[in-house]
Amino acid sequence: MSYFSWDNVLKVHPTELNIPFESNKENYSCNIKMTNKTDQIVAYRFTCPAWRGLLVSPDEDTYLGTILPFSTCSVTVTVNPKTEKALDGTRWINIWAYVAKDGVKRAKDITRENLHGLTREISYFRLPLINYAVPAANSPSAVPNNNNSINDEVVHGTTSKAKGSESSVRRQSSNEMSSIVLFSDHEIRGATNGLSDSSKIGQGGYGAVYKGSLHDTEVAIKMLDPKSQHGIGEFLQEMEVLGRMRHPNLVKLIGACLKLRALVYEFLPHGSLGDCLQKNPEILTWQIRTRIVYDICSALTFLHSVKPQPVVHGDLKPANILLGANFIGKLADFGLCRFIPEGTTSVAFLDTIPKGTFGYIDPEFMRTGILTPDCDVYSFGVTILRLVTGMEALGIATKVRNAFKEKSLMTMLDFTAGHWPADVSELLAYFGLKCCAKKKNPGLMKEIAVDLEEILAEISR
Repeated sequence: MSYFSWDNVLKVHPTELNIPFESNKENYSCNIKMTNKTDQIVAYRFTCPAWRGLLVSPDEDTYLGTILPFSTCSVTVTVNPKTEKALDGTRWINIWAYVAKDGVKRAKDITRENLHGLTREISYFRLPLINYAVPAANSPSAVPNNNNSINDEVVHGTTSKAKGSESSVRRQSSNEMSSIVLFSDHEIRGATNGLSDSSKIGQGGYGAVYKGSLHDTEVAIKMLDPKSQHGIGEFLQEMEVLGRMRHPNLVKLIGACLKLRALVYEFLPHGSLGDCLQKNPEILTWQIRTRIVYDICSALTFLHSVKPQPVVHGDLKPANILLGANFIGKLADFGLCRFIPEGTTSVAFLDTIPKGTFGYIDPEFMRTGILTPDCDVYSFGVTILRLVTGMEALGIATKVRNAFKEKSLMTMLDFTAGHWPADVSELLAYFGLKCCAKKKNPGLMKEIAVDLEEILAEISR
């Protein structure tokens, strides 16, 4: 993009702030959502030139935010409508935008001190503040109908702090993703020998995966195929989620190339669990399989306990579990994940047909379209049973349940993993069935983690 103007850099919502003026109140907070429409990092700051003291936060003199390309952030803006001439209708806040110059790849490198050296300044956006009266208690409402409703984007009065805080945490500015490196298409092509077949190490519904080297580091580069069923929304969501979260059992996102729609990850030498089960199951000993179950249990426990909004992966299966050095299991592919709104336990999946992988999808999710952490637990249960038996996913829970009843589980074990100790195979199969049950014990994942820690401690002795 050679020419920048406000219209093609940032989209702001709402375009004006409705602030209730109430004699016994001072500060009010509103949530501002900004979308970066460019393929560059955008920095922004707030000023209030008309009336000093009107803008309580962000601080005019010190605050600087950044937004990654094609990303959205939310900022809670707090104002004091009791400042000078509070009701004269001429008050506004300016949002200034700055587009990063070529070569600037990390958001955290842009500071107030070097702002003008690393960016190009764009004109400001004027955000008017519109006052309306708040009626006294027990009196008829004096608020016009169009201002009387409170929606997700504009938060008024006494509810503003809680909801503004929720939205701010839910969609943080890319300061939280400042460790992500933005690579050029030239760097990606250079790292993969021009995206040659000799560098390709995998192929999926999303596109191809290449092995390469960037800045003397081995990486895996996932390219989104334009013809893929996976859209740009899923690409950006994975970039956001993995850019914000770090855990030893989540795959590490190093960076991205927006032009090529490429995501750059740490390279994990043993590939996916799905490929190992299909092509080389004997390298997955029963000890390694037990450890992988524990690793993914840890990853899910982390995702489901994120505050204030837990994350549901939505597509857990062996193909989305990658194996690092020493076969450490790491959960990958967050394109279908969902944030669970604070104060709730589920989120409605708005697609007509719930997405996921047949055989791993929770039947309750298929029936209702409501996504909960239990949907991940069901998929985890199917994955456990596959590791124990080596069987395909479809119908596996029913087969293992029948084997338990007939006391014939030993005949179903996958002995390419070696000689399973009876107590370990039975415990894993039991946990797999508990995860696949319609009614799940709320403490199930903790129970699994505690028991597996004891088994792994015994193995390591």
